[in-house]
Amino acid sequence: MTTPSIDPRLVHVLTGEVAALQQHLGRVGHDLGILAQQLATVQAPAPQPVVHRPAPAPMRPQPQAQAQPRFQPPPTVPWWQRDGVVSRLLAAAGAGVTVIGVVMLVVLAAQSGWFGPGARVAAGATLSAVLIAAAHRIVARPGGTVGAVALAATGFAGLYLDIAAVTALYGWVHPVVGLVTGLAVASLGIGVATRWSSQPLAVMVLVGVAVLAPVATAGITSALLAFLVILQIAASPVDSRLDWVWLRVARTVPVVGAILLAVLTASIGGARGSELAPLLVVAAVSFAAAVAAWYSTLTRRPVDPVSVAAVVATAGSTLATATLFSRPVAGITCAAVAMVLLAVTATTRGLASPVRFVFAVTGAVAGISAVLVGTPRSIHAVTLLTVAVAALVTGGWTRSRVTAGVGAFVALAGLVAHTQVTSVDALTYPGTAAASGWASIPGSVAALAMAVAGVWASVRTLDDATARTVSASSFGIAGLYAITATSVVAGVEIGSDTGFFVGHGIATISWMIVAVVALVRGLADRRDGHTLLVIGLAVVAAAVAKLFLFDLGALGGLPRAAAFLVVGMLLLGIGTRYARAFADRAGTDVTDGAGEPAAR
Repeated sequence: MTTPSIDPRLVHVLTGEVAALQQHLGRVGHDLGILAQQLATVQAPAPQPVVHRPAPAPMRPQPQAQAQPRFQPPPTVPWWQRDGVVSRLLAAAGAGVTVIGVVMLVVLAAQSGWFGPGARVAAGATLSAVLIAAAHRIVARPGGTVGAVALAATGFAGLYLDIAAVTALYGWVHPVVGLVTGLAVASLGIGVATRWSSQPLAVMVLVGVAVLAPVATAGITSALLAFLVILQIAASPVDSRLDWVWLRVARTVPVVGAILLAVLTASIGGARGSELAPLLVVAAVSFAAAVAAWYSTLTRRPVDPVSVAAVVATAGSTLATATLFSRPVAGITCAAVAMVLLAVTATTRGLASPVRFVFAVTGAVAGISAVLVGTPRSIHAVTLLTVAVAALVTGGWTRSRVTAGVGAFVALAGLVAHTQVTSVDALTYPGTAAASGWASIPGSVAALAMAVAGVWASVRTLDDATARTVSASSFGIAGLYAITATSVVAGVEIGSDTGFFVGHGIATISWMIVAVVALVRGLADRRDGHTLLVIGLAVVAAAVAKLFLFDLGALGGLPRAAAFLVVGMLLLGIGTRYARAFADRAGTDVTDGAGEPAAR
């Protein structure tokens, strides 16, 4: 007879379940004992029916949680032992040395008389082509990407420099043919980089050419600038598909730096006129390319700091170049830059606020530059203030804070220019006021118009009451200055010392009239009434302070008496109107409150 076999694992499981059940029953019994003692202290024990409950199901022993191992940071690997670091460094060093060798072969050999020009150029082109072909052969091999990138970068940079030398150094081909060929080579190199998804390839080509191009073009010349801007154009279409930040830097910094260096050299050397026409063309093309490249990134990145910085940098280099030319050319160039930036700011839908602000400020700077370099100094103030009035009116009409902010910025520049002609101190003495002359009157009138437009634009564009009041008050102060300058200078020109006193009396009365108008408008306007009332009361305080602190001591005779009489009557009238307005409001509120229950 065969003895049945017993599974030891089953015996172990049953033993654990029985042990767990004993522990559980022990805890239940202990808890029942404590409960029985608590009930005994509250009331006498009463016989309770015995309820037989089913025994609880056996519990399996809970497995003990295993201790989690502590996190240990991976060991630090020296940089030279990291994957791909040494190979990339060696490849980049080899590319740089090889490109330098190509330049030495093409350019320096000519200076030393080695070989013939044709042999040098052919050798450089052949070596570059061989390197590009070798890169295409090894790129698909395991681990061959690094070497392929270095070989291709060397080949394309060497071929581009070879074309630059043939065009600028030897003069064998027409500049247009050379630039078109260079554009084709650069575009081919950028195309290979995008196909391989290799930003380092594109950057190495641009940096290599930028560093060694001055050698191939014999210095900072028009040819160098042209070939650098061709590189910028060739690398710009990448922005519509890829976010290669370092490529944007590599294509913008060389051309902007070369333009600024050429401007500095021309300023020191005194070059002017037609000699600098290529420089202006290159600067304008660079600015246009930067704007187009930035626009292509809007669909993917609403805020691209590098592209925005490229637009600002190229705009600055264009403005710097314009200073080398005659007044009409300089003014038109700066105005064109301002119009492009402000048009982009005004017409681009969904433009991010930081980008809109940067472009608006840059456009305002370009507009101010157009006035300063394109007009005679005598009309700087009038021109700037007129532009400010146009911008403020446009901003207020369209409720555009950016446009109104540009107007305020230009208005500040115009006021600074006007104070150089008619300062505040010049209005305190007849002799200094007479020095301003009739020529300052148009600027003062333009400043007054700017102040009115500024107050209106502040009320229309600013939602915050505090900001609206501060902005409108600032423009109001400028308006008071303009009123005083106009009346005092005109009075001095008409009646000498007597006209000076009469002019100040008229200025005080005009201040008070402005205050009355602001208060009346504030009482009638429920939405913007607070701002206008604050401005009106502030101007009242300023007019009364001027009346007692300056007019009482400086004026005499009829002007002083007339100023006091007119200001006093205006104060009485506006005080009565102010009290009646608030009484009417209080009566209206009471009537509305009484009529509410009936309406209900």
